[in-house]
Amino acid sequence: MKRAAVLLVAWVLVLVAGLQTLAQPPEEKPHEDPPPQGRRFALHIPDQYAIPAPPALAADFPKGIPLRMGYGLSFFVSEADGSLLLYGLTGRGPTLPGPWVARGGRQVPLPSRIFIQPQYSPALTALRLTDKSASFVGLWPLRDESGKPLRALPPGVSGPGLFQPLDVGLKRLGYDPGGVFPGGVAKDARRNCLWVSDDYAPALFKVSPGDGRILRRYVPGDGVLGELPGDSPTVPVSGLCVSDSGKVYACLHRPLRLNGVSAQFARLVEFNPENDLVRHFAYPLDKQEYESLDLVRVSDLCFVEENRFLVLEQGPGKNGWISRVFMADISRATNIRRAVDDQDRPVEVVGSSKDWDALGLRMARKVLVLDLAAAGMTAERPMSMSLLPGRTTLAVLSRGAWGVRTVLENPAKTSSGQPLTDLEDYVLQPDNSLSVFGRSTQTKLRVTAGKPMESGLWIFTLPKDPSDYKVTWHGGMPAPPMGGVPAKPAEPPKPPPAHH
Repeated sequence: MKRAAVLLVAWVLVLVAGLQTLAQPPEEKPHEDPPPQGRRFALHIPDQYAIPAPPALAADFPKGIPLRMGYGLSFFVSEADGSLLLYGLTGRGPTLPGPWVARGGRQVPLPSRIFIQPQYSPALTALRLTDKSASFVGLWPLRDESGKPLRALPPGVSGPGLFQPLDVGLKRLGYDPGGVFPGGVAKDARRNCLWVSDDYAPALFKVSPGDGRILRRYVPGDGVLGELPGDSPTVPVSGLCVSDSGKVYACLHRPLRLNGVSAQFARLVEFNPENDLVRHFAYPLDKQEYESLDLVRVSDLCFVEENRFLVLEQGPGKNGWISRVFMADISRATNIRRAVDDQDRPVEVVGSSKDWDALGLRMARKVLVLDLAAAGMTAERPMSMSLLPGRTTLAVLSRGAWGVRTVLENPAKTSSGQPLTDLEDYVLQPDNSLSVFGRSTQTKLRVTAGKPMESGLWIFTLPKDPSDYKVTWHGGMPAPPMGGVPAKPAEPPKPPPAHH
């Protein structure tokens, strides 16, 4: 008890030290015993699902580029033979970071992304898990309302999220207004549908589980996420889950930035499809653990019970890469969707516990459940996770590697003779030449084969049922909810579907 009291006092002293401190520190309590080591199943995907390689890479990939999955792992159903069927997503297919791309006049160059196969269609995937193996079952492309397969090229929205798509020859590609980058998927048994998140918009899609067709889109401007404050209004939506009461929960992939500074929390979004009511909650991040909060990612979440979730949080820590699973509780957290401080600024600028308390605001609380690196997941970074039946087994999916890479030939050099090997230093000019610091170069960028790695499915046994983890709330009851105005006319309620 004395040690706990000392730790609490230390936390308080740190937290009130400046504007950028948290209202309540996350309850990161390490386990007394080392966590049990996870088991890894290689997820082999047959060649028939390989992505056709462009002509420039045909010699390196005569059978096509092997498919990888990693996004949106979600439990779907238990089979009669005891196996488990899980859903996932392919994301936007194989891409690589590219150089900056020059624009006309005095416009700032755009970041870029190289799309290995621009015609690629993002797809839902299915895999089967048994005690001894994980096997790929199949895929079906996501489709628009008319049934046409969607593509993964960006829609070209303006703002900080805009980037220039390129092909493997660095030719500028056009934007696709209907392009999607699916990052999360969750089953909704009550409505007999799937929910899919889109990183580009960001948006939510109501999807038919049978053919992957979009039944309804919820996009910015419709009010699902609301107008996000800060310098990065296009922060992606990553993980998704659906509660027993039928509410859809999503997490923003990273904290929002305001005036160039990252907030010390990421937003969790609650959406009720029955009446289109939306609430936002602050999921706290510990800046003492990470190199920079700009690099922290909130990758996925799983429903535990009403107002409680497992959250996958990761990023470069001060002592190595951090990948951890927390149990987060929003039962007494404040709805911050329209919350502002006494100067009408978004709550991303409110950091000190004194200021949060004065405004009647309260963040979510969290407690550490599993350190994935300590449990053996050190060589791969997790992308998504799913809590399996029995509630003490967690499946975690790593994306693997597509097996493509970029190579800079004849790189430019600094005045001291050091080669510039970082693509961030180069700007692609209209004639497809690369410049550095405004000077033309003879440098060439080539896409070639790299080291492939199959996606991996990790199975971890949790120390106990996540619902048994408790958090401590300080102070009185939270302030009354803010906002809560319907974003649009509600759809009429639908009867529950037949059990499948």
